[in-house]
Amino acid sequence: MTNSIDNGEVRLRSDALDWLDVDGEIVILDANKSVYMSINHSGADLWRLLEKGATISDLAQSLVATYAIDADRAAHDVEQFLGVLREHDLIEGS
Repeated sequence: MTNSIDNGEVRLRSDALDWLDVDGEIVILDANKSVYMSINHSGADLWRLLEKGATISDLAQSLVATYAIDADRAAHDVEQFLGVLREHDLIEGS
């Protein structure tokens, strides 16, 4: 995991991954591992962007616009979120 924002596109893994939006939160089934997970509201906003593919910068800018946080905090939060998704092998790309 890097600490700097780059411009590579990141997207959800394309196979064996099902998810559902439930009252603004995301419930995920990783069929490869038979594991359920859930993501809170701010993470759900990022998840929806990852469905289409987004740059790390796009994700951070979305947090700034939606939650009125500063850019450094947004960049840190995005890096942390993507780190967790990488640990669970849920994303592809940068």
